[in-house]
Amino acid sequence: MDATSNVFVPRRARRWGRSVAVTAIMSLVALGLMPGQAVAGDILSGGPLTQVGVSDTLNCTVFYSEDEYSEFFGTTACGTFLATGGTLFGPSYIPAGGSLGSYTSHELVTQSAVRGDGTFAHPFSIKTVVTLPGSGLRIVEIDSYVVGQESYRTDITVQNQNTSAVQAVLYRAGDCYLQNSDYGFGSSDQSTGAVACVAGRYDESGSWVPGDRIEQWLPLSSGSSFIEAHYSEVWAAIATQQPFPNTGRFSESIDNGAGLSWSLSVPAAGSVTRSHLTTFSPQGQLPLSIMKTADSAESLPGEVNGYTLTVSNPNPSAVSLEWIVDSLPDGFHYVSGSTTGDVQFDPVVAGGDLTWGGPLDVPGAGELTFHFQVTVSDQPGEFTNDAEASAPPYAVAPAEDAAEISVEGPGIRGIDLAASKTSVVAGRKVAFSGEVFGDEACVGGQAVEIRFKRTGATRFKAVATTMTDEFGDYFVMVKISRSGSFRSAAPPTTTCKLAVSEVLKIKAR
Repeated sequence: MDATSNVFVPRRARRWGRSVAVTAIMSLVALGLMPGQAVAGDILSGGPLTQVGVSDTLNCTVFYSEDEYSEFFGTTACGTFLATGGTLFGPSYIPAGGSLGSYTSHELVTQSAVRGDGTFAHPFSIKTVVTLPGSGLRIVEIDSYVVGQESYRTDITVQNQNTSAVQAVLYRAGDCYLQNSDYGFGSSDQSTGAVACVAGRYDESGSWVPGDRIEQWLPLSSGSSFIEAHYSEVWAAIATQQPFPNTGRFSESIDNGAGLSWSLSVPAAGSVTRSHLTTFSPQGQLPLSIMKTADSAESLPGEVNGYTLTVSNPNPSAVSLEWIVDSLPDGFHYVSGSTTGDVQFDPVVAGGDLTWGGPLDVPGAGELTFHFQVTVSDQPGEFTNDAEASAPPYAVAPAEDAAEISVEGPGIRGIDLAASKTSVVAGRKVAFSGEVFGDEACVGGQAVEIRFKRTGATRFKAVATTMTDEFGDYFVMVKISRSGSFRSAAPPTTTCKLAVSEVLKIKAR
């Protein structure tokens, strides 16, 4: 497909008033669009986001219930872009997007009808699939909205149909037209990676200063970078095909835009997904966010581990949560009576979903934090966790694929040793005796990796493990000199027991 060259469109009048409205309508007519007109796929609702739309080449458009015009210049000066192999792909047209230069348009494969009923459980959603001509890549974008919220969600999956991995940069950006105005300030949040356009207002002295109203991009996927700048600088930054520089002209009142980018490595015949929320709030109601961590990154099958869940509130006033739901991985189970911290009651358990009902107050500029225990799966694997919450009209950014716990696999899982020497010197052999734990017989010559943790400047303690250490602890390789005997133990483990006198020759490395 031929490359697209964006034609320059004059910007709207630089002052508020009747001339702005006339100029705005003329600009929309020039684009063939009027306020509220459908673009391609549109979610229409009672709002406050009354229209959330996505074009057949991945422009975005949003109308807020209190505004006359779209939140993006020219209705559709917003979109999804991807750079790979020296080629930039994007929507077929961006109003006033001349700084993008020439690029190749996405090509529509399919776009769904609006699905869902607008509830938290079943949000309204549109699925749009485009191909990136000549690249072997596809983008699957799902835009979804829960009625009553001031945010909508975008999930972008990049699919690689090539036989080798592809490096790319993904962008989501827009030319802000916040509060019916082209001009505004900016802000960012280092803790979440969010970036925003901020509407201006006159203070008591008549000075033009940042106000409350925001138009914000909040990443749900890690590894993002951001930009806030003059709209032409945002498009020019995309044209470089490099990640955004994490910079903003926050204190300047300018004709601005903003956005996020991610550097991607898309595996051969595989895919990667990146997600974010876009928020439009007259009161500057910022989304809350959830962080989830595990007590330990490693567990033996059926062991007790734990999670800490933290809800952060960047707003100056307290926010009340209706509920928090934590979705445990398959095979994980809540330990009754284990919830402690700012929440001190058991959740309602339904399958793997744990629900703590509200109201649960998160203090202004503060956090709500609590801890609970689980028994992990008796099956080996890598397990992640999801958590979400509801606090209308505030959005809450969920924790997704978080708090990974690695449950060790079958075979020998660890060694419980009694040291005949408690100091370890690299290059020397040290004798130990004890038991080897696992799900199969001890086989002569089988290698088992164990860890030695520091207990002092030069002394170390044996710790049962088969996991790779990430923290610089000492490792040794153990070879069992002869086969052992099998005996039963409490399920799901069995124990291969070595005689007390059995000496294991180990060498620090």
